[in-house]
Amino acid sequence: MKSWEYYDKIANKYDEMYADPYWQMHNRIAEKILFDNIHINNGKVLDIGAGTGYWTKIFLDKGYFVYALEPSQKMCNIMEKRFKNYDNIKIINGFAENLPFEDNSIDIVLSMGDVLSYSEDQEQYIKEVDRILKSSGIFAGTVDNLNKFIYDAFFSKDFDIIKVMERDRRINVGISQNMSFFSKLYTKNDLEKFLKQFFKEVDIYGIMAFPWEDNLEFSNYWANVLELELEYSKKFYDTAEHLMYMVVK
Repeated sequence: MKSWEYYDKIANKYDEMYADPYWQMHNRIAEKILFDNIHINNGKVLDIGAGTGYWTKIFLDKGYFVYALEPSQKMCNIMEKRFKNYDNIKIINGFAENLPFEDNSIDIVLSMGDVLSYSEDQEQYIKEVDRILKSSGIFAGTVDNLNKFIYDAFFSKDFDIIKVMERDRRINVGISQNMSFFSKLYTKNDLEKFLKQFFKEVDIYGIMAFPWEDNLEFSNYWANVLELELEYSKKFYDTAEHLMYMVVK
């Protein structure tokens, strides 16, 4: 199954799947890192793999013009309804490997939700982002963390898959064997090396350095957890749920 086919099937349930305190914290940390590093106060934003528009809405409400690019038609339909009263958005059903934009025309490119990991061709994806991004523009996103998958596989006693993940740098993700797709896995060093082939400044963060998804009582300590997750986002990479990159062209 292709990733966009998967998201077509879960489109109507997508928002509720990520509504619990753990994922709220995940997104709060990513948002804090984003806006601590973005110094472009207006302009054009391309949200690749926009989904149902979580990040699109944040940037729309801050006054940016957003191109919401999404390969799942059902996700696009949800966004059409959600943003029908906004005039600073264009929703595009398309793919990152073939972006319908002129060279050096976009100020900020977002690739949140591990969209780069889900791409069919990561190198072509990055080449297209590099092509359309303005000089000194910002590219930000997340990817799936190889070491976190290895950690989880060990404690699930799924020992055989560990060497396979290390060798292939990919894994099936989804909600079942029949409802899954391949994700490209990165270590911090892999990701840094890959991005530095194209961009001059690369910063990597570990999002959810303390992954407490199975212990939601930590949400009772919201302020403390947020502070510590942010502090250790540049210290703990191996156990982080995702790796987040902030890149300047």
